[in-house]
Amino acid sequence: MSLDFDIAVIGGGIMGCCTALELARANMRVLLIEQRALGGGTSRSNMGSLLMQSHRLALLPYARAGYAFWQELGYEAGFVAKGSLSLAFSPEEAALLERRTKLRQDAGVGVEMISLERLQELEPGLSDKPIAAAYAPEDAAVNSNRHHQLFTKLLSDAGVHVLENTGVYRISVEDKAIAVLSAGECRRVKRLVVAAGAWSGPMLERVGLRLPIQSKALTLSVTERTQKRLSQIILHAMGSLQLSQTPIGATLIGGGWEGLVEEKGGSGRVDLDTLLPNLRLAQYAAPYLNDLRLIRAWTAMEATTPDSFPLVGSVVQDPDVYVLAGCPDGYLAGPGLATALASRVLDRSCAFDVSAFSPLRFQASALAGTEAVPAS
Repeated sequence: MSLDFDIAVIGGGIMGCCTALELARANMRVLLIEQRALGGGTSRSNMGSLLMQSHRLALLPYARAGYAFWQELGYEAGFVAKGSLSLAFSPEEAALLERRTKLRQDAGVGVEMISLERLQELEPGLSDKPIAAAYAPEDAAVNSNRHHQLFTKLLSDAGVHVLENTGVYRISVEDKAIAVLSAGECRRVKRLVVAAGAWSGPMLERVGLRLPIQSKALTLSVTERTQKRLSQIILHAMGSLQLSQTPIGATLIGGGWEGLVEEKGGSGRVDLDTLLPNLRLAQYAAPYLNDLRLIRAWTAMEATTPDSFPLVGSVVQDPDVYVLAGCPDGYLAGPGLATALASRVLDRSCAFDVSAFSPLRFQASALAGTEAVPAS
């Protein structure tokens, strides 16, 4: 049996690129297929924040690995340790913020509650509405616009064969090999990794699998440029706001507000019913935004699962089909999860135990069209 590559990775976002990189550095012949340009989907539409103070506790080991990955790349990735401030506007939010901060301190995250006087020293451009704040000085951001240039070089140096702007039209199992039809050519591989974000579900259905991967369209927007008003990344204790000013003076506004998903695993569009509350909250926290024009708003597609934890591991054996999808904050935890998945593919030891994130926690039918249910 002749194989064109040892493994194919579908998806050119953070997790797909990092997985391909790990496998190629272990001397596997790797094919990476991306339907757009590398990082042309959610990875480029993202704010690129690396937020340890708001990351889920169960994913902290992967978050630390991801932080180290970007920190080592440094200037190439646009890494900047800006720090982050999480704000509470009510007694209930303040109590939640204190509890969350204590839990993260116990887990070794560098975050602390600070006084309102210290808050104003750090960010004089904020309003006087917060009643409590937590500060994580090492939280950082990378420049998502550098994804394409950065990973084009890294993957090339590692010997990964990259197909950009290439759709996958058919995936089939033939004589214990996987045939992937794309760009008018059929390539045979022994293993397949589906790391296509919100498109992972439809891709897996092409090999007869249905996993409970849903799609969300998260709204982001950007203002016109202005003088330097924010030094930190600004968060809301309830998770419904994220503000960050770019080096050129534009302010990025996010916070997990959902837009409309137009088709399964496909594109999304902005919903004014969620965009406007997001902007009002941003203005409530940072009044300088009242004087700025909104330049653009867009949606970034994200894959989610019923329990909000990622899918990491094998879904089919002989031939091997793996999935890496549904990771919240993929910029931060994605590189660590990719390392863990690559170790599974390579059958080598790894410091990370991802068994809790196995796709087998959902009983996926071998026949697409049958609903997956939580494993008992």
